[in-house]
Amino acid sequence: MTKTAGNKEINKRIWMLARLLMIILAAAILAAPPVPAHAAEGDSRGIAAEENRVLPAGDSHSIAAEDEPAMPAGDGHSIAAEDEHDMPAADRRDTPAGNGPMRGIWLSFKDYAALGLTVAEDEEAYRANTDRFLAEARKYRINTVFLHVRAFDDAFWRSRTFRASHYIGGDERLTAWEAYKEYDPVGVFLEEAHQYGMEVHAWLNPYRVSNDFYYDPADDGSTQRILTAVKELLAFESGGEKIDGIHFDDYFYNAAQGYYRVGAPEDGYVIVNSYAEQPAGVSCRVVTPVEKRGNVNRMIRLVYRIVSGAGRTFGISPAGNYDNAMNDGADIDTWLSQEGYIDYIIPQIYWTNQWGEGAATTMFSDRLDLFLQKRRNHAKFYVGLALYKTDPSNSAGDPGWTLKNSNLQEQIAELEWKGADGYVYFSAQDLFKNSASEELENVRNYSLQGTN
Repeated sequence: MTKTAGNKEINKRIWMLARLLMIILAAAILAAPPVPAHAAEGDSRGIAAEENRVLPAGDSHSIAAEDEPAMPAGDGHSIAAEDEHDMPAADRRDTPAGNGPMRGIWLSFKDYAALGLTVAEDEEAYRANTDRFLAEARKYRINTVFLHVRAFDDAFWRSRTFRASHYIGGDERLTAWEAYKEYDPVGVFLEEAHQYGMEVHAWLNPYRVSNDFYYDPADDGSTQRILTAVKELLAFESGGEKIDGIHFDDYFYNAAQGYYRVGAPEDGYVIVNSYAEQPAGVSCRVVTPVEKRGNVNRMIRLVYRIVSGAGRTFGISPAGNYDNAMNDGADIDTWLSQEGYIDYIIPQIYWTNQWGEGAATTMFSDRLDLFLQKRRNHAKFYVGLALYKTDPSNSAGDPGWTLKNSNLQEQIAELEWKGADGYVYFSAQDLFKNSASEELENVRNYSLQGTN
C-alpha cells in the first residue's frame, strides 16, 4: 500500500469512527429515536387509456428516457436541515426484516446525479450527500431503499465483470472495478443506510441492455449473466455490511426495437406474440405470452433459490396494468399463488381515484382490488405509489393529483385497511421537490396520529 493509499484508508477509518461516536452520543442524549414522521413510495408504467394503452417507457419506475435531465439537488422543499434530522441510532426492528411494515422508496439510476451521488464527488462529499438523502427519507419514516445497482447491464458497485455506469459518472469503456477507483458507491451508501437502521435492497433490471435492445429471456446465456450479477451482489460486503435483498422491476419483454443473445448483438431480432404480427423485412421470432412467462419464470425460480439460500429476500414490482404485465412476461398469477418464486410483490399502482375524463374513474382502488384478488400464497404484498406524479408535469390524464393533496395519505390508509403489508414510493429525488411537500406532510400527519 502506498503512503497516499494508506492515508486514505486511515482517513476513512477516522471518518467511520467519528460517525459511530456521534450515533452513540445521540442515542445517549435522546434515549430514543426521533419522533417518526412520514413515508414514501414508488413508480412504474402508467396507462393513458384506462385499460390498454401504456404510457411511454419514460413514465415508468425505471424512467427509461436516458437523456432526461436530472433534478438539481437543491430543487426541493427541504434538504435535511442538520439540526432537524440528526442521525438516529441504528434500529432495524422497524424494518420489514424486523417484522415492521414496508415503508420504502426506489432510488433509480436517474436519481443518483440529482442527489449528488456520483463518483465525480470525493468520498467525503458522497457520504455527506448520502446522509442528506437518508436523513430526509428518515424524516418521512422510510425504512427501506431499493437502490438501483444494475440498470443497463452495467454495475453501480465495483464489479470486475460488468461495465461502469455513466449515470454515476463512470467511464463505460471500463469495468466498474477500474472506473470506481477511489471508493465503492454502493458500498458507501450501504454503510450509511445501515447506520440509519434502513434496509438496502439491490434493484436490477435483468434483461435490459439499452432502451432499444434487451437480452433474449429465452437464452440460457441471459439467465447465466443475471445469476452472475445476483451472486456478486449477495457476496458483496462493505464495512462489514451486506445487501438485504435482491429486487427486479418489470422490464422483461419490453425492448423498443429488439432482442439478441448474449455475445451476439449483431444478430438481433424482433419478438412478436403471433405470426399475424410479424413485421415485413426484419428478422422475427414468435413468442406467445404464455411462452414469455415460462422463459422469465425459469430465471425467476433460479434467482429465488439462490437469494433464499443466502438468507436474503427477493421480490418483483410489476406494472400496475395487470393485462400488460402478464403479456410482457410478468407472471403475476403464478407468483401470487405458488411458492418458490418471490418473497414479496410490489404492483406499481400509480393512479388516483379521480382518474381520466371527468375525474370519474377510481383507478387506484380498482387496480389494488384486482391485484389483491390474485393473492393466494404467503408472499408479502406491498404497493408502489406515485410520489413523482405530485409534479403536474408527470400527471397528465390523471386530474386527481391536481384536485387535492391528500392522494398518498388516502391511498396508504386504503391499502392498510385492505390488508397490504406496506408501500414503496417512486422516486427518491421527489422527496425534495416543492410539488410533493403537501402530499408528504399529509402522510406525515396521518402517521403521527398513530394509524400508520
